[in-house]
Amino acid sequence: MSNSSDFRTANSWPGVDNAIRSHADFTVDVAEVVLPIDGEAGVGKTRSAYEALSAVAGADGLVLYTDDDQEAIRIAYFLANNGSRRALLVADECPAATRIELRSILRPHSGRVRVISIDNQGERPPYQSRDLRIEKSSEEQVKKVLEKNYSGVPLDRRIEYARISGGFLQFAALLCESDSRLVSEGHLGSVAPNIDESLFRLLTAEEMTVIQGLSLFDRIGFAGEISNELDGVCALLKLDRGHFESTAISLHARTGLVGRSGRYLYVTPEIIAQISFARGWQQWVASSPADFLGQLQVGTIEKFQNRVNRSAAPQIRETVAGFFFEWAQGLTPDRLQNGDDVDRLANLIELNPSLFLPILTDLVKSATAQQLEGIKGTWRGGGWGPRRTLVWLLERLVRLPEYFNEGEENLVRLALAESEKDIGNNATAIWKQLFRIYLSGTATDFDSRLGVLRNRLASSDESMATLALGGIEAALSTFGTRLIGTVLIAGRLAPDEWSPRTPEQYHHCVSTLLSALSEYATRLPSEKQARAGKVVTSHLRSLLAQGFLPELQSFFGACGLTGTVRAELLNELASAFEYDAPKCPAAGVPRRVDLERRSPQRMKFLPRLLGNRALWC
Repeated sequence: MSNSSDFRTANSWPGVDNAIRSHADFTVDVAEVVLPIDGEAGVGKTRSAYEALSAVAGADGLVLYTDDDQEAIRIAYFLANNGSRRALLVADECPAATRIELRSILRPHSGRVRVISIDNQGERPPYQSRDLRIEKSSEEQVKKVLEKNYSGVPLDRRIEYARISGGFLQFAALLCESDSRLVSEGHLGSVAPNIDESLFRLLTAEEMTVIQGLSLFDRIGFAGEISNELDGVCALLKLDRGHFESTAISLHARTGLVGRSGRYLYVTPEIIAQISFARGWQQWVASSPADFLGQLQVGTIEKFQNRVNRSAAPQIRETVAGFFFEWAQGLTPDRLQNGDDVDRLANLIELNPSLFLPILTDLVKSATAQQLEGIKGTWRGGGWGPRRTLVWLLERLVRLPEYFNEGEENLVRLALAESEKDIGNNATAIWKQLFRIYLSGTATDFDSRLGVLRNRLASSDESMATLALGGIEAALSTFGTRLIGTVLIAGRLAPDEWSPRTPEQYHHCVSTLLSALSEYATRLPSEKQARAGKVVTSHLRSLLAQGFLPELQSFFGACGLTGTVRAELLNELASAFEYDAPKCPAAGVPRRVDLERRSPQRMKFLPRLLGNRALWC
C-alpha cells in the first residue's frame, strides 16, 4: 500500500485527526507526553496517524517513526539527553509496557518531544485516562476508499471486495491490488464468496501454513528473550523455524497479514485470524487434542487460550476446557494470590464459565479473610495482579444473567476483604455498581438484583450489612459512570444492559428500594437505624423532586431519628424548601434556624409535616 494512496475518506473520526494534530502542536501544552491510539489490527491506525500528520506543517522534519519497541526506547533516551532536539516520535506496534517506559523517559520534556503510540492489544496503563480508539470502517466507507484509490478495478468487483473485507481496509486494498491475479485465474464475474476462499487465492501454500500456524495463538514471541516461543511452536507443528520466521516477516512486509508488536508476531486483521484458526485446528489439533495441548509450553498456553476465547467454535472451546479441568480442580485458595495461576484460571473461565466459574467460587468461599486480602492488584514489577484479573473477569461475567449470582457472590467476598482501597473500580465499587438502577453493567433485571441486596441487608454479619447499605446508596444515586467494557464475553455478544424503559418502571425500582430499606431499618436497634436514615437523607432533595414523598413518609415513619440524622434531615428539608419548592405566599420560605428549633417531641410527626408544607409557614 503506497503512501500516495489517500485513505482519509475511510475514517469518520475527525476527533482522531484533531487529537493527533493537537498533540503535534508544540505551542500548546499537553497533559500527557504519550498519545495512545488503539484498535483491532488492520483497521487503519497507522494510516490514520500518517494522514493526520501529513497535514501538519513541517512534519517531514519533525516526525520519527519506528515499529520496534526497543528502538523507540533508544530514541526516547537520545531525545531526552539532547535538550535542543524537538521531535514527534510515532511508536508503532507499541505494547503497554513500552508506552509506560516512554512516558517515564519523556514526560519532563513534553514541551519539545511528544509520542504517538499505536497498538492493537487494548491494554491500558494505570495512569492512562484516555485513548483514541479506531474502529473498523463500514462497508460503505470501504467502498468510497476503493473508488478513490482503485478506480481501475471494475465497480462490481470493488463492491464485492468491500463486502468480503469485513470492514478492514487493509484486506480490501490487498484484494484490489491482487485483482489482476484473481481475474487471470478465471474468476471474471466475481471473486471468492468469502474471505477464507480469497486467502487461498492470494497466498501460496507455504504462506497459508504460516498464517494458520500463527493463528492458533493470539501472538507469538520471535525475538530476544522470548524467541523460544516460536522455537516451541515450530517444533510442535513440525515446521522449520527459520523458514517460518522469514515467511512471516515477508508476509508482514508484502501483505500486512502478519503484524509485529515489538518482539511478537500475530495474524492481522482479526477476522483473518479467526478464519485461519479453524483451518489450523483441523490441520494440527483436531486428530489428537490431548497430545497437542499437553505439549504446549508454559509461555504459549495463555496465548493459545486467548485465541480460543476469541475465535473457537463452542465444541472446540469445550474440548480445550475439558483438558485443563483437572489442573483447575487441583487449585487451593492460596493459589489465588499467584498472578500466573489466576490468569490461567480466568482464561479457562472465559472458555467455559459453566465448568470453571464454580471452581473459582469454591476457592473464594473456602479462602480465609487473610487469604482474600492477600490477593493484590499488582504483580511482578508493577503489572496487573491477580485481584485486578478477578475483578475485571467478574465484572464481565455479571453482564450475563446466568452468571450474575455467582459473579456477585465472588465480588462481595472480595469486597469484604478489599485490598485495593485507593482505586475507583475495586471489587467494592463494582459490587455496588451492580445494584444501580441505571449503568449497572448487567442485563439482570432490577427486581432480581434487589432480591440479592435484601438478603445482604438481612445478614447477621455487620460488615456485610454495612456494605449492602452502600449498594442501596449507589442505587439511589442519580449520578454515576462506568467503563463500557468488551462486548464479547465468554465467546458471546453481551446482551443489552437492563434499565427502566418507562417512568413507571423507574418509580417501581425506587419504591421497592425504599421499601427494602424500611424493612431493614425496622429490624435494627434505634441506635443503628441512623445508618439507614443517613443513606436516605443524603438523597432527600432528589427523591422529593422526583415525587417520592409517600415513600419518604413511610420510611421516616418506620425509622427512628437520632439527633444527628434529625439535624441532617432538617438541613436537607430547609434546602429543599428554599431551592426546590415554590415559596409559601403567606409567610415565605421557612428559615433554617426555625427548623432547627423544632422540639424533638414533634419529630414523631415528621412524616405528616413532610406532606404538609403549610405547617412550616
